[in-house]
Amino acid sequence: MGRLHYGDDGTVARLADEDLEHLQVVVVNKLRRSEPFLLTVESTDALEPTVAFWIHEHSDLRFAFDQREPIKPDRERLEHMIQEASSTAGLHLHAA
Repeated sequence: MGRLHYGDDGTVARLADEDLEHLQVVVVNKLRRSEPFLLTVESTDALEPTVAFWIHEHSDLRFAFDQREPIKPDRERLEHMIQEASSTAGLHLHAA
């Protein structure tokens, strides 16, 4: 289980390491092209069941992996995630 830290206010989204690994690739690729996007993370958290993040080149992001073992990214999954991130609705992920 990994964590995406956003901003300096302590906002954290918990995601499976594999999901976080793919998200990291998407974020890097989108921001290298100066393409901001909306990321929505849905979870079972009663206090914040849905959190949306505006990801842009000045975002303060940190990816923290509990047990990061190198994985071979799934090209098809990455392409789908990048397409979704480019849509007006943005990229939606479900927290583990």
